[in-house]
Amino acid sequence: MSTLRLKIDDIGHNKNPRLVLLHGWASHASIWQAFIKQFSQKYYIYNVYLPGHGCEYQHSFSLTTMTQALNQQLPPAMYLGWSLGGSISLAMALNYPQKVQSLILLATTPKFVAEQNQAESMPLQLWQNFKQELNTKPKALLNKFYYLQSNRRQHIKQLKQQFATIQFEQSALKDGLSILETSDFRRQLVNIQCPSLWFFAGQDQLVPIAMADKLLEYQTKATIIKLEDAGHVMILSHLEQILNHL
Repeated sequence: MSTLRLKIDDIGHNKNPRLVLLHGWASHASIWQAFIKQFSQKYYIYNVYLPGHGCEYQHSFSLTTMTQALNQQLPPAMYLGWSLGGSISLAMALNYPQKVQSLILLATTPKFVAEQNQAESMPLQLWQNFKQELNTKPKALLNKFYYLQSNRRQHIKQLKQQFATIQFEQSALKDGLSILETSDFRRQLVNIQCPSLWFFAGQDQLVPIAMADKLLEYQTKATIIKLEDAGHVMILSHLEQILNHL
């Protein structure tokens, strides 16, 4: 049993289909505001806060403790995860398949950090720089991270404004990076039992769109949508296109 207790907002009518929302690294549950506004009449939504991302950080978290906590706190539901939230959703589907009815994954990859020269994952040198800057210049790194998520000024500005008052615990950010660095779901995807819908962005600087073509080698039944002109933060820039596929 996990000692981790997650902060979760529940929204909507509890007789509607259940949907869990999981945001990404150095982000916040408020990233889903526009989505919730449109879908709270259709779904009973559980909006999950990653520990230390604008909420209490009691101790370190991992894929194991996150999935244990979700299993303990939530009933069976559909899971919608963005980036790191997508990785956690994948782990839920693999470890607690009875709790995950379907997967919707935004800018999510089964292998985040490249081994050698994999075009479908983040280059190792970029990743190492990322980790080093978190230790030495965390505020500068978060600012850089906003620019990596979008090539559109209005969305970078929106991210900065939306998260200006959010407190990110450095230890929590390290926990999240550890999950992204060590997770490798490629050989496990064949074991996912529920339907899965993956969205990839053509302008994503963090999750290369090359993974969209590679993914079918690992999960032949996956449904893949490419948003060619989107960046990593597609939930802001391409919400309508995403909603059209749900």
